[in-house]
Amino acid sequence: MKILVLSGSPHKNGSSICMAQTFCAALGGDVSYFYAYDNTVAPCIDCGRCARKAGCSLDDGGAALLHAIDEADVIVLASPVYFSDLTGPLISAASRLQYLWMRRRSGETVLSPKSRRGVILLAGGGSGKPDRALANARCYLHQLGVQICAEICSLDTDRTPVQDDRAAMAAIVQAAEEMRRETAGNTF
Repeated sequence: MKILVLSGSPHKNGSSICMAQTFCAALGGDVSYFYAYDNTVAPCIDCGRCARKAGCSLDDGGAALLHAIDEADVIVLASPVYFSDLTGPLISAASRLQYLWMRRRSGETVLSPKSRRGVILLAGGGSGKPDRALANARCYLHQLGVQICAEICSLDTDRTPVQDDRAAMAAIVQAAEEMRRETAGNTF
């Protein structure tokens, strides 16, 4: 099983990564990470090329990201919540999903039609609500054709570190175990 973690965290050992690592360890499989803060995928510039022909005009990590998404069986969207939303670099990279929408509009299928499952893992330290972050994460995964199996938030991490949030950590492990049971026997 191939797992792709789409990370919106600037910290490769931060709270949302801790959540993702816990999920991946409980699920098992071949894990790869896309770190939005590595700036390998620029935001969409709305040049219109993808409306006319296949391929993006931006020559960066966007094609590699789409390839990793296409190969993934499970997609984990993990991000801190900043000002009640996903982090800017993750939103910026996700804007490149416009390519998928434009190609579908042109009758082309970019991603293979296999079933993909996913989870949304959010961590937040302040007093903001995760509703907008969850809505945007759902939107991005929907564009990828991902069936969302769980949405787990660990909030108030300024006071309680994510690894001490027993409810969230238990929910993460439970979601991974349920996904493993549901996919048992599937060849990925």
